[in-house]
Amino acid sequence: MVDIKTEKYSRSLIEDRVFSIAGEKGVELFRLADGRITLDEAAAALGIKRNELDELITKLEGKFIHVEYEKEEEERIEKEKFEEMVEPIDVPKKVAPLSFGLKTSFTLEFGPSGSRLFDAIDGTKDILQLSLEAGVTLPYADAIVWWLAKRGILHFKQLTHEDVKNRYGSIGLQLFDKYGREGIYLYLLLEKYVDATSAIRASGVEPEKAVEIMSDIFELLAPPFQFDKRAVLDALRR
Repeated sequence: MVDIKTEKYSRSLIEDRVFSIAGEKGVELFRLADGRITLDEAAAALGIKRNELDELITKLEGKFIHVEYEKEEEERIEKEKFEEMVEPIDVPKKVAPLSFGLKTSFTLEFGPSGSRLFDAIDGTKDILQLSLEAGVTLPYADAIVWWLAKRGILHFKQLTHEDVKNRYGSIGLQLFDKYGREGIYLYLLLEKYVDATSAIRASGVEPEKAVEIMSDIFELLAPPFQFDKRAVLDALRR
C-alpha cells in the first residue's frame, strides 16, 4: 500500500472537487476507497480517529465514495448482544485489608477454601484461575469475591476479548465466544483432571450443558479418541 502520509501526488480534476469539500484527508480517503478496505483500516491508514473518518464520509458519500455498512454493523450488533448476554471474566484486586471482624465472618462463611482463594488474589489472576487454585466451583468462587467486593475489600477489572485470546489462546477464545466463562472453565478443568467426567463434576455446571461444552472441546482438541456424550451423561447421573 502507498504511504499516504508521505507520498505526494498531483490531483486529478475529481480529486480537486474532493479536496474542495473534504480537504487533503478527503482526497487520501478517496484514493484508499477500493471496495475492500474497512472503516477501521481506513482510519488507521489516514492516522485519524473513527469519528473524524465518519465526518469525512458524511461529506463524500454518495457522490465520491460508497460505504457498505451492513456487514460491519451486523458484526457490531452481534458483539454488543454477546457482551450483554455473556458474563465477563473478572480479575479481582485487593484494595483494603480484612479487619479482624470481617476475617472472622469470612472464615465462618467460606471456611478454608475461601481463605485459599483470598490468599491467591494478586491482581493478575482471573476468577477462573482463582477457582481452580482454590479447588472450588466457579459459582462458589463468584460468591466469595462478591462477598468481599460488597465490603470494599476488592475491586475488579474485566478481561477484554483480546485479553482472553492472549491468556487462553484461540481455543479458549472460541469457547468463550460460544459459551462464555463456562467454556474456558471446563477447558481448564479438563487439563487439570484429564478425565472429562471428573472435570464436569468439579465444575458445578449443569450436566447437560457441561457435556455439550465438553463435546465441543474434544472436537477442537481432536484427541485420538472420541467423546461419548451418552456414556458421560449416564456416568454423571449415577
